Amino acid sequence: MKRWEQAKKQGLNWQVVEIQDCETDIKVLTLESVRLGLDYGSTNKKVMARINECVDVLESDSLKQMVKNTFPNYASRMYLLWLAVYGTRMQGIATLKILKSKGIEAPERVRTSLANLPDHVYNRATANRTYDYEYEKRVIERVNNILGTSAKEDYSERYTARASAERQVRYEWQQEQLKKLYESGNDLVWINTHANCSERCEPYQGKLYSISGKSGTIDGISYRPLSEATDRYETTKSGKTYINGTLTGFNCRHTTTPYKKGNKPGHIPADVIERQRAIETRQRELERKIRLYESRALGWKSNRNTAFDKQEKLLADKAYKHNRELVKKWQNEYVEFSTKNNVAYYPSRLKI
Repeated sequence: MKRWEQAKKQGLNWQVVEIQDCETDIKVLTLESVRLGLDYGSTNKKVMARINECVDVLESDSLKQMVKNTFPNYASRMYLLWLAVYGTRMQGIATLKILKSKGIEAPERVRTSLANLPDHVYNRATANRTYDYEYEKRVIERVNNILGTSAKEDYSERYTARASAERQVRYEWQQEQLKKLYESGNDLVWINTHANCSERCEPYQGKLYSISGKSGTIDGISYRPLSEATDRYETTKSGKTYINGTLTGFNCRHTTTPYKKGNKPGHIPADVIERQRAIETRQRELERKIRLYESRALGWKSNRNTAFDKQEKLLADKAYKHNRELVKKWQNEYVEFSTKNNVAYYPSRLKI
C-alpha cells in the first residue's frame, strides 16, 4: 500500500502526502540519473512518468494543475543543480541543447557552470585514502543545500508546493462544508474559536457570519458577510495573488458551526492565545526541520547507492547516518515539546 493510500485510510491529508512524495521522488530520480550519466531527455521521461502518476491519483483539479505547472520546472532545476555537482561537460552540453529545443533558456550562470564541468568523472585521490576535511565539508554542505530545495509555484517567493497544496485542500473542503450548510437551510454560521489561532485570523474568530453575504442582527448579535473573513488576499513581490483569509488561508484550521440561539463560541483570553500561538509556531519550526533532515537522509542514501568509489560511498554513508540521527533527535524533541505543552502533534506532517 502506498503512503497516500495509508494516509487516506487514516483520514489524513492524503493529497498533500502524495504531492510531497512526488517532490521527494523527483529529487532522488534526478540525482540518480546524473550519477548514472543519463542525459536530461532520459531523465525527463522518468520524471514525467512520476508526475503523471501523481496527477492521476489526485482528486482536486486545482492540485492537478499545480503539479503539472510546478513539478516539471522543479525537476529541471534539480537536474541542473545535481549536474553542477556530479555531472560531466558532455552531459551539460546535451542538457542545454534539450532545454533550448523546449524553449527554455538556462540562466548565464548555469550555462557557465555546465560549460566548466570536467570532461570525465574520475576518482579523487587523497592522502591515506581519506577525504580532505575541507573538501568533504564543502561537498556535504553543497549537497545538503540542494536536498533542502523545495518545489514552488514561484521561486521568488516563500510558499512551497506543499504549503500551497495544504491551503488548496483546506479551501476546497471548507467550500464543500459551507455549501452543505447553506443547502440545508443554515445561512448564519459562527467561526469557531481556538487558542492557537494566527494573528491573521484572531480578529475574525468567535463572530457570526452570513454565508449568502447578508448583514444584520439576530437575538441581539450582529452578523456580517462571511466573505469579509474568507476573501482576503495576499499579493507576493512577483505579483502572484493568493487567497489567504480565515477558513481559506495557509495553516488555518478554523471551522464553522451553524447558528443556534445561545451557542456562541467561548471567548479565549488574549494571553492564552499568545502562549498557544508561540507553541504552534515552535511545532511548525520543528516539523520543517524534521522534513529537511528526512529529505537529506534520502538523498545521501541514494548517493551512497550510486557512489563512484569506496571513498565516496563512505562519505555518503557518513552523511546519511548523520542526517538520520538528526531526524530522530528532532522527532524526539517534537514529541516531548508537544507532550510537555499538552498539545496534539501530527505524524503526517513529519513525512516527506
